[in-house]
Amino acid sequence: MSDFECFAFFCEDFRTEVGGKTSYMGVLGPRINLEPSDDDAPPDAKGVIAKLVVVAMIRTSKQGDIPLKVDLFFENAPDGIVQHIKSDHVLSVSGERDENLAQFHAQMPHVPAHPGMKIVVNFKVGGQCFSTSLLMDGPEASTPTTRRRRG
Repeated sequence: MSDFECFAFFCEDFRTEVGGKTSYMGVLGPRINLEPSDDDAPPDAKGVIAKLVVVAMIRTSKQGDIPLKVDLFFENAPDGIVQHIKSDHVLSVSGERDENLAQFHAQMPHVPAHPGMKIVVNFKVGGQCFSTSLLMDGPEASTPTTRRRRG
């Protein structure tokens, strides 16, 4: 096994269970289809995803503190949205097994739900890079393909 085997994803929520295990709810694929906002929705709820969590899982044979670098990018974001956020974290890994699982999750509340916007998160651990992305798709989203009208 290499020092690190990594993967990442987005989900809607997480919770820590009795015994310390983490459960992830509403695991998302590479795109989310945005439906038009309900006219009765409160103004601060329109155009945002109520809760979005990015998750990184790292399986490793290493013990101790493991530095994790995170780069978050908002591509094609609405005006006023920060385009890039960098952060450094330390994951503590301990255990008596040959392989251990380190988990990182960060909640991103009130993410703008702008059709055509893409959220990209790049991770770096022990010289290894991995990433995940989420495309906001919807009725106003531009697509790279050309559609023909049938008439």
